[in-house]
Amino acid sequence: AAAKKGDLAAAEQWFAEAVTARITPNQVTYNSIVDAAAKSRNISAAERWFEHLTQAGVEPGGSLYCAVANAAGKSGDLPATEHWIQRALDAGVPASQALFICGVSAAVVTANLSAAEEWYSRALAANAEIDCHFYNNLLVAAAKSQNLSVAERWFRDAREANVELDLAYGIMIHVAAKCGDAEAAESWLWAKQEAGYGGLDKVALTSLVDVYAKKGDLPAAERWFERGVEAGVAT
Repeated sequence: AAAKKGDLAAAEQWFAEAVTARITPNQVTYNSIVDAAAKSRNISAAERWFEHLTQAGVEPGGSLYCAVANAAGKSGDLPATEHWIQRALDAGVPASQALFICGVSAAVVTANLSAAEEWYSRALAANAEIDCHFYNNLLVAAAKSQNLSVAERWFRDAREANVELDLAYGIMIHVAAKCGDAEAAESWLWAKQEAGYGGLDKVALTSLVDVYAKKGDLPAAERWFERGVEAGVAT
């Protein structure tokens, strides 16, 4: 339970108590602690527990390599993420989305669009199956870098890959708003509606009100807020 919540201290305490009770730790045990380290964005702890596992004679599986790479990715440590992904591949772990998305996560944290592009290219080159979660992370990276054209290209790729686009439309509205393109933000909202993913929601409303407010167009911002009230999504 502690690991699922990302409570590293509690997970480590549980591990110590298990050892005291002479319960032999296995790969699942170590995976849980490394997962807790990942959720708390503590790459040093994840690496320390990985080495602890190998020294204890437990053979690390692919899920453990992914967990450490995930910890590196969530902490935004690009070199460490690269290191652990490569280490996983060298150990025979299949080249998969689970690995490459760790690199995208690091790119998102650091707002490094070129790194996101690189990991996307590597995933494609490895013929890794890429799902909506992967594409959504790419779009978030584009949002942080305020690059609408790249986001639009990745959205087209996602659509061609026939993945679920519900969240992707919302992210595109956000990207356009972050870039100060109110017209594009509105266009993405209409596209979302036409695609059958619903109309105005809280996320889209916030983006549209913000983009117009920042442009100094208060009447438009108020108009969108009123639409939000009518739609029952304004608070």
